[in-house]
Amino acid sequence: MQQVTSAAEPQRGFCAPCYPKIAMGRRNAATATSLSVSTIDRETKAGLLRPSRAFGRPLYLTDDLIKYTQPPQASGMDPEGPRRKITGKIIYALSRVEAADALDISVRSFDRAVQRGLIRGKRIGRRLVFAVNELQRFVRETR
Repeated sequence: MQQVTSAAEPQRGFCAPCYPKIAMGRRNAATATSLSVSTIDRETKAGLLRPSRAFGRPLYLTDDLIKYTQPPQASGMDPEGPRRKITGKIIYALSRVEAADALDISVRSFDRAVQRGLIRGKRIGRRLVFAVNELQRFVRETR
């Protein structure tokens, strides 16, 4: 007898990331903002978007993309509103694999940046974790 699985059941071994992307490459930024890659390039050239080139390719901060796509907010509104809508919850610390994925870079490139002292982590027990604010600082300072 064959076992039938429904589409609602999660696949075995699959775990969707529950942490927010901090930075995105050109293609991911274009997909997230529903723009084309050429529009992202044009807005970058015009100075409306400022990517970080920390790893030799442009990385766009998620916060900058949210600000670019959202109309100016009136005072008194929640500044975390758009981020909460996109991510569902706010995460404060990430492991090295999660941090590399959030920055849209390889784990090896992330490890090199940590070795060079460009990104600082905190030890919690034996585990090294990275604050989201630290990752955002890194991307902003390497523009």
